[in-house]
Amino acid sequence: MLSLPSAVLVWPPGCCHRTLQQNNSIVVVVVVVVVVVVVVVVVVVVVVQYNSKVLVIETVVVVVVVVVVVVVVVVVVVVVVIVVAVAVVLLVVGIVDSTKVLSSLFSPVR
Repeated sequence: MLSLPSAVLVWPPGCCHRTLQQNNSIVVVVVVVVVVVVVVVVVVVVVVQYNSKVLVIETVVVVVVVVVVVVVVVVVVVVVVIVVAVAVVLLVVGIVDSTKVLSSLFSPVR
């Protein structure tokens, strides 16, 4: 098993190791979301096409629930990606002055 030198993990405190873990978790989340969406869409299509007893209202409810879940998951993934991107920017530029970066990110446009 590979181990990083302790200096990499100490300065800045745990940044590089944590960033790699966050990137890996983002990839895992995206893959899981894609797989779940594909499975749900296939199941809905099969049920709608081959089960004549399914009511139209039930189908609409299932589709709406699926769409809402997918939208919520996508929004969460986008927020996580933005947070990681801001963290990386702060990591790179933070060597100069992280407070200036923070204030410029969250200050109103002039």
